[in-house]
Amino acid sequence: MKIDYKNLNIEQVAICDILRKYKLSAMAENLARQFANPNNEFRNFEERLKEAIDAEVQKREKNKLDKLIKNATLKYPDATLDEKLQRSERKIDLNLIDSLCECSWIPKARILSITGATGTGKSYLACALAVTAMMKGYSAKYIPTNILIAELQQASATNTIIEYVNAISGYDLLVLDDFGYSEEVNTKKKPMNYHRLFEVLNARENRKATIIAAQIPRSDWYDLFRNDTYADACMDRITKSNFLIELEGPSLR
Repeated sequence: MKIDYKNLNIEQVAICDILRKYKLSAMAENLARQFANPNNEFRNFEERLKEAIDAEVQKREKNKLDKLIKNATLKYPDATLDEKLQRSERKIDLNLIDSLCECSWIPKARILSITGATGTGKSYLACALAVTAMMKGYSAKYIPTNILIAELQQASATNTIIEYVNAISGYDLLVLDDFGYSEEVNTKKKPMNYHRLFEVLNARENRKATIIAAQIPRSDWYDLFRNDTYADACMDRITKSNFLIELEGPSLR
């Protein structure tokens, strides 16, 4: 934003220019408005300085959040924990939601499973919790499970699997959506390569948090692996000492 210097004197312009030179643009803009307002001379120095500093802090925090949300590629980047998710028919434990919003589970590297029928708000709730985490400075990444598995297979084929797993494991919070959803699984043609998922869960275990959203009840997730040798290991990581939200009620769509 360009500063309007027409009501400032030479010294005031110089101060604003120095601040802008050192990338303190929000502070410069705030001081310029203060300088241009004759009523500000009645305010004490500490109050005016704090206002200018707060303006810079708020801008930087917003820029950081905007960058985190952009990099997260959320399905619902504007998701919030609004009243639709808190209706009684959803049967959500609001105390659990309040606890999750504190985000202490993220540095503890816990896993949250969200299940429910189509349209009950699984993806939206997952994205809302991711936004809440990013507002506290944590990084997040949203990705449908079938795309994650496809990218893992591609990375394996190009000998970049280590780099890919390290990259996807670097996010403080990973949101895996549509777990168990694929044409192959639904038509009983062949199982997805869920053993690839083990590589990600193993890399993130005790290090990073994960949200897994699925239409299939968690009690049926074992069947997705079709006796895969990694089934026990994956399910152990998903279910051991972790959270579960089972959404109910009519579709929100």
